[in-house]
Amino acid sequence: MVYFIYKALDIARLGGVLPNPKRLNLPDDVKLGLAKRDYFYLGCCENPEHLLPIKEYIVTFVDRDTAEGFTLLGMSRVPKDPTDPASELRDLTDEELKKQEKARKLLQKLKLRQKIYGSIEDLEDIVADLSKRIDLLERLHLTTLYYILKGEPLPDDLKKSFLSVAETYIKHVEKGRVRTRVDIEDPKKLLDKVMKRVTKITKLVEAELLSEK
Repeated sequence: MVYFIYKALDIARLGGVLPNPKRLNLPDDVKLGLAKRDYFYLGCCENPEHLLPIKEYIVTFVDRDTAEGFTLLGMSRVPKDPTDPASELRDLTDEELKKQEKARKLLQKLKLRQKIYGSIEDLEDIVADLSKRIDLLERLHLTTLYYILKGEPLPDDLKKSFLSVAETYIKHVEKGRVRTRVDIEDPKKLLDKVMKRVTKITKLVEAELLSEK
């Protein structure tokens, strides 16, 4: 079973619209609205491809622990008998508290993304900015590397141009006008987190795509 958290897209004059499984003729394995917290909902399905016909929400896939934690958000006690909501209440176990905290952090991240998209820039702007940054770094790095590997000095015009870019960046950093995630997170932990994700994606591509060749 695959779990996911989703948020209805806001449509002008209509507000948030939730997907209608019956209208879309979705398979029976797609279950929506299993739990709700603020404007986010929990769902599950056996095959992620069954969600492709739905264009009415933004979906984030989560693991089982996060899904279970999502159902516990805002709670400090739950019924001793899960099948009887009116049964005597008990405190959350340590394991349940961990799952709840995991879901809380994810929900906080999702809310932050919405805030960024709404108050600063949307996803297309972010992708465009990242593309520009990569283009700049690619040009600076590969051009410099090209001359280093050839054993030739960087031409004066390029050296002057590249040095100007580097000096501008360093001055902005030193004066606090430019701050990145590296300034607010431990660089080693940040690198480890990114590399783990990259490795996980690589393994999936290798297993699901390249293995078919």
